[in-house]
Amino acid sequence: MSTPRRSTTMQNLRLYAARVVALGAIWYVVSEGRAGAWVVGAPAVLLAASLDWPGHGPRVRWWRVDHLVRFGSFYVLHAVLGGVDVALRALDPRRSVDPGFVAYPLKLPPGPARSLLAMTISMLPGTVAADTLGSRLIVQRIHSGIDVHDGCRRAEAYIAPLFGLTPDGRDPRAGAPSSDA
Repeated sequence: MSTPRRSTTMQNLRLYAARVVALGAIWYVVSEGRAGAWVVGAPAVLLAASLDWPGHGPRVRWWRVDHLVRFGSFYVLHAVLGGVDVALRALDPRRSVDPGFVAYPLKLPPGPARSLLAMTISMLPGTVAADTLGSRLIVQRIHSGIDVHDGCRRAEAYIAPLFGLTPDGRDPRAGAPSSDA
């Protein structure tokens, strides 16, 4: 076996091990450290880490801690702001409500990246992802003062690196758009 091949194999194994550790840590937190939860968690972690074996399938970059921290911070902050917004609207009937729908042109490719975007948009203050129509995300907003396009753009910018994409949905390896737009 030549040195470059061995180096690539070792690099792939290190990346796989890093994904197992990161996903295992997430499972530990989600399962509240219960030892019995590993009966399900261990196979799930190994399978999830295997789904992104280099050269196979979508390039998901969950093992990049910096991307996870950035996205996690964005998500938690906006989930809290969304909860506060809903609470204030429930407690103060004078707060404006002017519901409507907005179509946002998606840049992320179909699949997990878009699914995560839809879940994230539903956590932003005053919005919920209602549907997808082709390459558009239909977002319901609670009042006309919410800039749905800005919120979606910002969420895409945090989600794209998790999947190895540029903020405009391109795979930097291919140089071509990854969306079906």
